[in-house]
Amino acid sequence: MKYVKKDSGFLLSFFINLLFNLEWAIPAVICFVLHFIFGISLWWTAGFVALWIIVVLGRTSLLFALNRVGNIPEKQRENKNPYSSGAYKPADKE
Repeated sequence: MKYVKKDSGFLLSFFINLLFNLEWAIPAVICFVLHFIFGISLWWTAGFVALWIIVVLGRTSLLFALNRVGNIPEKQRENKNPYSSGAYKPADKE
């Protein structure tokens, strides 16, 4: 398995989220078709595409920020169980 840095997956996740949220592009496609049929402005298409990208970028950024906050490692605690044999050793203290 290829070793990657911890924060290297944002763009990949963003593009995958764009694919998963293709239904947000439907208004842009409809406006693009209406441009050729009725001659409406292409700015409507650009606006819907920009809205789609901004919404997906916001969701992806929020998920990445929440993922960073939730990955705080818990400190190793001493085993205070009186019935424990004491034979258990954590892997990092061997």
